[in-house]
Amino acid sequence: MANIGYILSTVAMGLLTLGIAVTVVRVSTRRQRPETAGERSRRANREERDVLERYGAVLGAATRNPTTWYVGFFVLVFGFVGGAIALVTSSPEVGSLVFLALGLAFAAVLCAFLVWGIYSSGRSRGLRSAQAAMAGAWAIGSLLVVAISVKLITASP
Repeated sequence: MANIGYILSTVAMGLLTLGIAVTVVRVSTRRQRPETAGERSRRANREERDVLERYGAVLGAATRNPTTWYVGFFVLVFGFVGGAIALVTSSPEVGSLVFLALGLAFAAVLCAFLVWGIYSSGRSRGLRSAQAAMAGAWAIGSLLVVAISVKLITASP
């Protein structure tokens, strides 16, 4: 007999696939007024510019404020110190979860630092924003492929 976990997983994925198929059929059968490529381009540019200007202004104001950087630094420091204390003082079961959380948080901070550095470097060398973001994403993807390759090569049979 198959494991109940496999059966439940199969049923859940089947329902997800069925839901996606129904959604795609419903969306594709709706009638909409056709618009020209120029109208679509103008609408997309206007919506994108409005959203980007609003979020860019808020984010720009926050990043130029030193208080934001101080608070972010202290949150990271106290978070890692609190995690280290919880790792040392907790039971082994909880300690393993805290160790996993600390490792994931460290990896996220390291990846954010790497992407931000590559993005800033690309922008200072004359790349456009999308090109610089792509370079950061490419670096993270390359590191992920290398890490998976090393894991597969060094895995014992």
